[in-house]
Amino acid sequence: MLNSPYLRLLRIPNIFTIPSNIILGYLIAISLTNVSNLEEGRNVFTLLILITSSIFLYLGGLVSNDYFDEKIDSVERPGRPIPSGSVSKKNALLILVFFFLIGLSLSTIAGAASLLVSVLLIIGILTYNYKIKNGFFRPYLMGLIRGLNILYGFSFVFGSSINFQTLSDNFFMNYQNTEYHNLFWIVVLVTMAMFFHVLLLTHISKKEAIDAAEGRNLVSGMRKHCYFYLTYVATIGFFGCVLLPHVIEFLFFISFYVVIISLVFQTAIKKAKKLEISESVQFLVKNMILIIILLDSVFIAGVSGFIPSLLTCLLIIPPIVLSKRFSMT
Repeated sequence: MLNSPYLRLLRIPNIFTIPSNIILGYLIAISLTNVSNLEEGRNVFTLLILITSSIFLYLGGLVSNDYFDEKIDSVERPGRPIPSGSVSKKNALLILVFFFLIGLSLSTIAGAASLLVSVLLIIGILTYNYKIKNGFFRPYLMGLIRGLNILYGFSFVFGSSINFQTLSDNFFMNYQNTEYHNLFWIVVLVTMAMFFHVLLLTHISKKEAIDAAEGRNLVSGMRKHCYFYLTYVATIGFFGCVLLPHVIEFLFFISFYVVIISLVFQTAIKKAKKLEISESVQFLVKNMILIIILLDSVFIAGVSGFIPSLLTCLLIIPPIVLSKRFSMT
């Protein structure tokens, strides 16, 4: 069963990077607005609905990626499920439509704003896979999609309608029952942090692969990306200390994050020095996908404290185990 071409099509390990996005958006909503006054059981149910919906939308995106890449994969990756004939294009189309419909249907339970975000996610995913994947805007659109996924977790606070009054009460200026007055800027910070992480991840994956193929100095390029990324982390660390309520917990987790990302880059650089070119690029890209979970956990620590962040970090264990059997890239 584990060798099923349909499981290979879905890249199972990547799925575990989705819930942490939704959890982060959800915790911002219940921690920093008066939405926590709602029935607690209903909030948890909504969280589960949004996580499940987001996973189905992501699965639809993975299948559509291979569906639109069938001609390219038949030359470059003939062993993939669709070009190899293990999964027919007709079946792949039916599967991706099914996944998108389930994701959309579930979003209606969370409210009109959630439905709107899910529609935007599908548009972004299909636009990326069909048209922009190899163009200039590739990393920007991929980063935007991940940023939207965090907003998807937040979107349920708007309820069943979208209007200016709801927007004002629940997003920009909702100070009731909270000492916190930076909600808007926190949402901007976390979505932009995820946007830039995925933008850099997408840029690095393409740039390092091109450098390797053309025989350029991969070690030098990786070092530059490492320094740039650490500068990016220092920037979000500064703004996080200014904006987030749990500063000590935030600093603890972002320090841990710096150690992890430094080790990832250093290991990739060592592989490149040993002329393990393909392995070094795959290692770097795979681990930057995995640490999306840790990046979400850093902000969860700043929003809700140590325990929720630590529990979210545990989501990284299943994809690490599963990546030994299934490809992530």
